[in-house]
Amino acid sequence: MNAKANNKYSVPPNLSFQVDDLEDDWTFSQPFDFIFSRMMTGAIDDWPRFFRQSLAGLSPGGWLECHDICLPARSDDGTLRPDSALAQWSDRIFEATALQGRPCNGARLYRQQMIDAGFVNVREIRFKWPMNRWPADPHYKDLGL
Repeated sequence: MNAKANNKYSVPPNLSFQVDDLEDDWTFSQPFDFIFSRMMTGAIDDWPRFFRQSLAGLSPGGWLECHDICLPARSDDGTLRPDSALAQWSDRIFEATALQGRPCNGARLYRQQMIDAGFVNVREIRFKWPMNRWPADPHYKDLGL
């Protein structure tokens, strides 16, 4: 056996890595069946372009799935006070990303931007994301923990 075969970090023969900037023109040689994006809010300058390129880069019947947060932080029961440290931190992060032209509230626009790009069967599912163990509901308390 050669040393490379014994390396626990060797790359399987059916896998290759491609280093690229997804905001540049896509030059992939084959279409994708599935494109997945997670926590990219604030990282992509032009979401409508990303969605258009994603659609063009998918095989017929392919899927794009995006998971993201949307700042500023908020609560559905009024317990997040504007003067709290969390609210102030969230507001400052939102302000900073907006000043850079990449605001962290873009997820609220994804659904319409995907439709505008030509996607069909677009679904938006919103989840509560408890950030502590304070919720009264045991399910959300457990998630927050």
